[in-house]
Amino acid sequence: MSTFAHNIIKNSFLDSIWRILYFPIWWYSRGLKKTALFCLEKIKNGWQALALSILLKNFFKPMYGQKGPTAYILSINAHFWRILFRLILFLLWLVLWLLILTLWIILPLFITWQLII
Repeated sequence: MSTFAHNIIKNSFLDSIWRILYFPIWWYSRGLKKTALFCLEKIKNGWQALALSILLKNFFKPMYGQKGPTAYILSINAHFWRILFRLILFLLWLVLWLLILTLWIILPLFITWQLII
């Protein structure tokens, strides 16, 4: 076998071993940071998609520019139920992405534990 082929085999073998040993370090350092930032971005996007900031800001403003006690009561009632429903959706969205982040942290440990026993 030539020296060139020997070096290629040796380097690819060492590179493979290095990648296997480096994987847990990457998973819990840069991988975890990237995943956490991704989940945080998804949570922010959910807040924006449900327009909760706008709804909370306009909670006490009457709908359609109507004035009068009936308009205020109806608007507050409508805003309350809309905000409540959207907050419930947002909390489900938040739980989903926190669960994904938790799975990212726990999954390798669980798989390693299952392989050991």
